[in-house]
Amino acid sequence: MKKRKLHSTRNWLMVVLLAAAVVPSVRASGQSAEVPPVDGAPPAHLIPFDPPGTLVICGGGELPEDVRKFFVRAAGGKKARIIVIPTASIYADTETELYWTEDWIPLEPESVSVLHTRDRAVADSEEFVKKIESASGIWFSGGDQSRLSEVFLDTRAQVAFENFALRGGTIGGTSAGAAICSEVMIASGQETPEMSRGLNLLPWAITDQHFTQRDRIGRLRKAVAQNPSRVGLGIDESTAVIVNGRSMRVMGEGNARIVFAETGFAPAQELKIGPQDRLDWMTFVRQARERSQPVFPGNEQIPVNFPKGSLVIVGGGQIVPEIASRFVELAGGADAKIVVLPTATTRPPQRAGEEDLFQTAGAGTVLTLPQIRLEDIESETCLAHLRSATGIWFGGGRQWNFVDHYEGTRALEEMHNCLKRGGVIGGSSAGASIIGDLLIRGAPVGNQIMVQDGYRRGFAFLPGVGIDQHFSQRDRSPDLTQVIADYPSITGIGIDESTALVVTPESAEVIGKGSVFIIRLPDADPGKSLQEGIPVRPEVKELQSGESQSLENAFGSVIRQGLSSKTACDPCRDRSTGSFRLRRKSCRGLPLQSPRPAFLCGRNP
Repeated sequence: MKKRKLHSTRNWLMVVLLAAAVVPSVRASGQSAEVPPVDGAPPAHLIPFDPPGTLVICGGGELPEDVRKFFVRAAGGKKARIIVIPTASIYADTETELYWTEDWIPLEPESVSVLHTRDRAVADSEEFVKKIESASGIWFSGGDQSRLSEVFLDTRAQVAFENFALRGGTIGGTSAGAAICSEVMIASGQETPEMSRGLNLLPWAITDQHFTQRDRIGRLRKAVAQNPSRVGLGIDESTAVIVNGRSMRVMGEGNARIVFAETGFAPAQELKIGPQDRLDWMTFVRQARERSQPVFPGNEQIPVNFPKGSLVIVGGGQIVPEIASRFVELAGGADAKIVVLPTATTRPPQRAGEEDLFQTAGAGTVLTLPQIRLEDIESETCLAHLRSATGIWFGGGRQWNFVDHYEGTRALEEMHNCLKRGGVIGGSSAGASIIGDLLIRGAPVGNQIMVQDGYRRGFAFLPGVGIDQHFSQRDRSPDLTQVIADYPSITGIGIDESTALVVTPESAEVIGKGSVFIIRLPDADPGKSLQEGIPVRPEVKELQSGESQSLENAFGSVIRQGLSSKTACDPCRDRSTGSFRLRRKSCRGLPLQSPRPAFLCGRNP
C-alpha cells in the first residue's frame, strides 16, 4: 500500500497517547489472548480444509499490484464488496476512510469501506456481524496483530471471520493481517516468539511475515518446536500465499517457507516454495501429523498376511462380467448385501454405476453410500449399512479422497470388520490402491508422485503391499520397481486393466483379460541393500489370467527378474523423507539430490 511514510510531530504524539490509553483499556476488557494456547495433537480423523472461498495471506511490505488485483477478482471483480479492517494499526482511530481504501478504489469493486472498532461489545454485536456477512472480501491491514486478537477473539465477529471463506468469501491480510490468520499466533518477539491466539482462518498453521527481510526463520523454528503438530508458514515481503480450497500457491516477488518441527521420529525440516510450485495445504498438515508417528514403512519385511475374507482387486478399465460375478459370488450371491463407495471422486454420485453391474451379476441388494462429511459417514444409518454388508466396493477416482473421508473413523473399522466376518472387499483403479498398505500415487497434487508424505498409508486390507493399477497400459512397471527398491519391506502388486487379483486365505488368483505382476526384492535380507548402500534390483513375477497360487508361492519367492527392457526411472525425492516423484520424459523432474521435495514437482495427471 503506497502510504505516506512520515507523519507530523502532532500526529506522532497523538499516536503515542492513543497507544498508551487505548491498548491498556482493551487488555483490561477480560479477554484471554495473551495466554499461549496449548498445542493439541491432530485427531485420528483430520477433517479436510477445502473451503469454497479463498485466503490471501501476504508477508507485509508493499503489496504487489497483481496480488491486489487477484484479491478483487476472487472477491467478485466489479461486484466485489470489500471491507478493510485497519484495527491492527495505531492509525486506525485517526486516519480517514480514504486513507485505507484509496488503493482499492482504482480496481473498481462495487464497494469498498472500512470496518473498525476497539470495543469488544461492538465486535460482538449483531450489527457488526451483519456488515462482515454482507461483504464478499475482507482485508486486514498491517500493524500489531495483538490489537486484532484483543478486540475480536471470543466474539461473534471471530465466528463470522472464520466462517467467511467457508461460505465462499475471500479473506486475507498483510503483515499483522497475515499473523492473525493462524489460531496459534506469533504475537511478537524477534528471536524468541511470544505466542498467543489468533483467528483460525488457516487450520493447523503458524503464520509469520516479513520473513527473509527480518530474518525470522529462528523464531518460526521455535514456534513450531513449541507446537509440533502445526505447520510453520513464513512469507516474504511483497509476497502472498494464496489458498483456494485446499490448493495453495505463491504469488509476488519473493518466496514462502514451510517449517516442520523436530519430533521423536523425524528431524526438523524446512521447504522453500515459490510461484512455480503446485501445493496442497492438507498434505502439509498431514505431514506434520505423520512426522510424530513411527516411520512407515521400515526396513523389516512386512508379511503379506490375509487370515479371513476375500479381496477382488481390479486394475481399472472395464470391469468385465467375470470379475463382477466373482465379487458377487464371494459376497453371497442372491443373499449378498453390497455397499458401493464412489467417494474417490470430487462429487460422488448418489447412485454409483456399479449398482447396475452387481445387480446384473445376481447380487441381492446393492446400495451406494456417497456421504463424505464426517457426521454423515459416522451416522448410525451409514454404520448400520456397513455392519450388515457382505461386500464393500471402492470405486475409481483419486485414492487420497478415500483417506480424507474414512481414515480414523468408525466407518473404516466396520470395513475391516466386514473381512473379519468373512465378507469381501474390492475396488478398481483408486479403489485398488487403497486396499494396500503403502499407498501408491496418493498425492493430491498429481499421480506422478508415487509415495507422498502425509498420504503414505492405505487401508491395509492386504498388509505389506503397495498396489498400482492401469499397469501395462500406462507403462507403470519402472515406477513400481523403483518404489520397491526404495521401500524393500513392501511387496509391489501391479494390475493390468480389466484384470483382477482375487485373494483368499488359501490363494491368489488372476481373472480377467490381463496379468498381475508381483515385485519385491530377493528374499535374502531385503533391508541389507539400503543399509550397505548396495543397489539390488527388485525381481518380478508375472501371474497371467487363469493362474492361481498359494499366498506363500504368490508373494514369497519371486522367480523372474526384469519386467521390461526399459531402465527403472531415477526418483526425484527428498532423501530425508523418502517421498519421490519419478523423472520421466513426460514430466518435469529435478536432479536426484535436489533440495526441493518431491511434492513440489507435480504436474497435472
